[in-house]
Amino acid sequence: MNLVLRRSLLALAAGGTVFAAQLAPASDQYDSERAVPVEKVSEPAAPPVPPPPLPPKTKTWPALRLLDERILHHARVTAEDPRYVTVRHAGGIVKVDKRLLPPEALALHPFEPDAAAAQELIHAREREETRRLREEVTERQNAAARRAIARQNERPESVAKPL
Repeated sequence: MNLVLRRSLLALAAGGTVFAAQLAPASDQYDSERAVPVEKVSEPAAPPVPPPPLPPKTKTWPALRLLDERILHHARVTAEDPRYVTVRHAGGIVKVDKRLLPPEALALHPFEPDAAAAQELIHAREREETRRLREEVTERQNAAARRAIARQNERPESVAKPL
């Protein structure tokens, strides 16, 4: 039996795929000195890569009842930081304080007081810096407006001469 055909049958028996080009050797697959087919060794096809598993914290709750009595249907946590979780649910997306989560959700997304306090301090500094920059911009705009009004008041009024 032809070596190429035999290998093809073995590949089929192992659950592989054999293409027609592999069964009918082309002219470059022959050894011209011995007039026999040259066996082409190809790498076996890699098995398909499965999708990465979801993170262990990813869970969908049919109805997530928060401690403030809100119920989020088909809820799933999409993001979290030390103090809040972002929850995608049937009604949209909402940012929820972790302290409002029920115990089963809090076990997956624990509230960390130290990290939350550090994050709140950073946010407070950012808010103060933003407020200060807004005040500076407003003061510059007001000063420019005062200068423009002063320049306008310095211009002499054109006086109409009587005829």
